[in-house]
Amino acid sequence: MRAALAFLFFSLALLATTAARARTPENNATAAPQASSCAARMTTDLAPLGRYEPQRLVVESYGGCDDAMVAIWIDRTGRRDIPGSVQVLHLARLADFDGRTPDVESAAAAIRSIFDRIETDGARHVETWSALQRAGDQPNGGSWRGTTLSRSEYQRITSSSSRLMLIPTDRGRAKLVAWDDDNEVWVDLIYYGD
Repeated sequence: MRAALAFLFFSLALLATTAARARTPENNATAAPQASSCAARMTTDLAPLGRYEPQRLVVESYGGCDDAMVAIWIDRTGRRDIPGSVQVLHLARLADFDGRTPDVESAAAAIRSIFDRIETDGARHVETWSALQRAGDQPNGGSWRGTTLSRSEYQRITSSSSRLMLIPTDRGRAKLVAWDDDNEVWVDLIYYGD
């Protein structure tokens, strides 16, 4: 319940930020003019899915350069008037991706690098349930990749999904997210990395 409330609060805050930035040029990673702010943003339009059309994938950094954050999220631009028009796919510190505390210029470069790592056609990363379970542990016992879904949910989504994306979660790890046709929402499918 707390996680759902926290997600709702963050989604509303992100929606407000999006509305305020609606007049900025798209598909350009530009740094904010203030030296203390490491704000940069890149977007790409996605093919329409379900009743949420159109949708836009956004990679954005925000906050002060000493502790900048990065959010990877979906903006359902045609549905901004209702709850659920924004869905966060990943939220982390920008330093987790870049390995250092950014300045204004390196924040824009880091956002471009994250954006370039996203695969909007992630179908080649889908594994069978048994292959996923076999690859679940490294030889030393550490977690390698896995899913939070049950077998039936995983198989339902992978057999019917029309869109899969590979989203980086830090410098070396990623997760595969899929559009769930039945629930019309993006879900975490597989986590890659330890």
